[in-house]
Amino acid sequence: MIQSLLRKPRIIFKRIKKSSTEWSIASTAGVNVGRIKNSDASIHAEVIRTPITPRLAILNVTLKNEGQGSLSNLYLMAKVSKGFSLTNSEEIFGASWKMQRVENLAPSQSIKFKLALRSSVNLNAGTLTFLLSPTSNENDPELINLTIPIKTITFE
Repeated sequence: MIQSLLRKPRIIFKRIKKSSTEWSIASTAGVNVGRIKNSDASIHAEVIRTPITPRLAILNVTLKNEGQGSLSNLYLMAKVSKGFSLTNSEEIFGASWKMQRVENLAPSQSIKFKLALRSSVNLNAGTLTFLLSPTSNENDPELINLTIPIKTITFE
């Protein structure tokens, strides 16, 4: 019995060897303007690389009413490809898509959203898609679409 207590402890977690090559999500941006509900709206998205951790980037999204008429009851949807996730600042786990309802947007008014973009390990590329629609349906004919490629950069 004493012999079993003096045995060498089993290793449950193996140490992962750190790679000599580091990678990070690259900074990128995109903008699209379209007609929706008798007015014009623009979506501007910017991915900002963070020096804190390579798997995390800050995502700033600005939705602006560029037209003369007021916009109401819009849905802004963000989707990322497999291997990436979107999170709010208070969330621990992310999701592959987020939806935000915009109740009212007066002419020349803009709304800003801030999210975090996380990636899985050793992921090379993906896409980030924004959809602005008067309904929560992705197949709406009055849809404004913005797709941004997500790339990673490597350095030693």
